[in-house]
Amino acid sequence: MELHAPPKTGNVQLDNWLERLCEELMHVNAAAFSYVKSANQSDIPINSSTTVTWDTQIIDVGGCFASNTFTAPVAGNYFLTATLVLNNVDSVSTYYMMRIVTSGKTYQSTLDVTKFSGDLAYLTISLPIIAVMDKGDTATVEIFQASGTQQTDVSASGSLFSGVLLGR
Repeated sequence: MELHAPPKTGNVQLDNWLERLCEELMHVNAAAFSYVKSANQSDIPINSSTTVTWDTQIIDVGGCFASNTFTAPVAGNYFLTATLVLNNVDSVSTYYMMRIVTSGKTYQSTLDVTKFSGDLAYLTISLPIIAVMDKGDTATVEIFQASGTQQTDVSASGSLFSGVLLGR
């Protein structure tokens, strides 16, 4: 198992937490990952689920993350969390939905944007879950925009997908 020091995110609390997590994971047989984006994912399609891309590793204990997908190395309970910062949010859209899609279940968080009087510069949506996963099960993050104009970006600044094995 190779563990690298996480890059600084600019958020002091998150940076401290990630450093402590890395130190602890070096002493435990565990699976954990945390990935961010290096560039915006521009103009997500409307009325279609889009897989969010992740290309910058913060940590990947056990080598369990590849091609935007976490694969459970062992059966167990996993804490998974995703945060998306959406730029150029279209208020004419009906809603935005973020999903964490696992082999066994889909979890979702929905934001109604019809209450806003105009487009938003940005909006954050988060989804923390505990998922029961078998060895080989996978998890990805998707974003869905219902109607409106194709103008929204998933921002590289603040978007994150992480997970850790809680126990078997």
